[in-house]
Amino acid sequence: MSWAELVAVELGLRSLIAAGYRSTAITVRSDNQGVVGALENKTWCNRHGLDLVLQKILNLCNDNSITLKPRWVPTKMNPADGPSRGVYPPGSLMF
Repeated sequence: MSWAELVAVELGLRSLIAAGYRSTAITVRSDNQGVVGALENKTWCNRHGLDLVLQKILNLCNDNSITLKPRWVPTKMNPADGPSRGVYPPGSLMF
């Protein structure tokens, strides 16, 4: 599950960059402590390509002057939990 959640961070970051976000801080909420720790420490093990995905994220941030602010949240309070299961918020709440 960690790989999928880390890739979700990459895809979300790419979407924000495509929408014109630069030189800003972005809060990333995750119920996966491994993902939060990797983003905070800027390192992860090299199993399953996790280190490669993390390096892509860090490079995107560096190239676009973006600072990620990872925050752990309980699953029940994770705003991404619904969409990950196909339940989407109203369009007015999407970026």
